[in-house]
Amino acid sequence: MIFPAFLALDASSEACSAALLVEDEAPKFFLKHSESPRQHSYLLQTYVSELLTKLNSNSDSLQAIFIGQGPGSFAGIRIASAIAQGVASVHGLPLVGVSSMQAMAWGFYKKFNLSNCPRLKIPHRIIVINDAKMEEFYTGMYRVQEDSLFVEREEQLVSKHHVSSLIDSWVNQTRLQSDSTTIISQDPGPLQVLLTADLPSTSTIHNSLQLQPVLPHAKAVLHLGLLALNAGLGGKPEHFEPKYLRPATAWKC
Repeated sequence: MIFPAFLALDASSEACSAALLVEDEAPKFFLKHSESPRQHSYLLQTYVSELLTKLNSNSDSLQAIFIGQGPGSFAGIRIASAIAQGVASVHGLPLVGVSSMQAMAWGFYKKFNLSNCPRLKIPHRIIVINDAKMEEFYTGMYRVQEDSLFVEREEQLVSKHHVSSLIDSWVNQTRLQSDSTTIISQDPGPLQVLLTADLPSTSTIHNSLQLQPVLPHAKAVLHLGLLALNAGLGGKPEHFEPKYLRPATAWKC
């Protein structure tokens, strides 16, 4: 008997990961993960090959490919896109893109088991702020409630000069709604320096700001990809488009 299987990839940060779910009578989950910058091309191809061997030559069981489509590392996203499109094309499968920032938010939510936290009977907001280089940041805000993720603020590219006021505004908004907020980032260092310098001591978040380091992960991409697939999203691999939020011509070599 052939059981449905799903493959997820992410290389949009310093981390590189791949996950395979086989919906057997007892679902089987396989994961490959590493934090090895500049080795994504070799590692991701190796991970995919190793995971596909778990299907025991039943490659027809593969139903869809999910990919962390960014925003994030330009090179990493291109590498993951090429591999995911190749596998999807060979097997005639739909390719589903998942926001890497949403994957970060979901991964943080599940890692700390926020759904079981008593104070989170109210909605919890997760703000994701990632350094996009070139004096800009990727920003987005999500609401997690009843084990679901909702987009509160779409991903956008923001100048470093506007990040502090943006975060202050978002946190103030959630506090007015009596919601709790966590700010996460792939690398909190640049953001912490920026906020410490820019936010006045009277700021509503200056004294209580705590940034959590989080990297996107294929496990979260897999979960969100399944939800997107069930919602009818995804399409032919040749139509897939990464989410750069910045023209490719703007990247410096």
